[in-house]
Amino acid sequence: MLPDYVVHSIEGRARLRHPAFRDAKKRASAQSLLAAEPCVSEVRQGRESLLLTLKRGADMSALCAKLEGKFPELKPAAHGARGAKRSCAFAGLSPRRVELRVLTGLSLLCLASGFFSSGKVHMAVGLGFALLAGRHIWTRRAAL
Repeated sequence: MLPDYVVHSIEGRARLRHPAFRDAKKRASAQSLLAAEPCVSEVRQGRESLLLTLKRGADMSALCAKLEGKFPELKPAAHGARGAKRSCAFAGLSPRRVELRVLTGLSLLCLASGFFSSGKVHMAVGLGFALLAGRHIWTRRAAL
């Protein structure tokens, strides 16, 4: 399992985000450390993040271990509140995935209740969906 500061990781790309990267010197130092790795094609800086373009078969766990060796504040124990957030996930899913699945369920329930039940149920479920969708968009507005 990858650390919390790896917010996105797919084959060929990964985004690392942590408050330690607010400091431009630390961000530049991490960029040069990661760019020197043979499995990393490119490292681009964001505001508090680094976007990695990886070669096929790159080991993200090994990259994170090297980064944590140079920056101990990235280790999970150093930012306890974020680490505790992940442990309260439902059925082994991250809070974000639970939120997305609830959103999908509410949208399907809203659609079904529009066809098969009273208008009150449809309105109540639609309101729940709208509130959760609004919260989802607001918390992820920087990515839009």
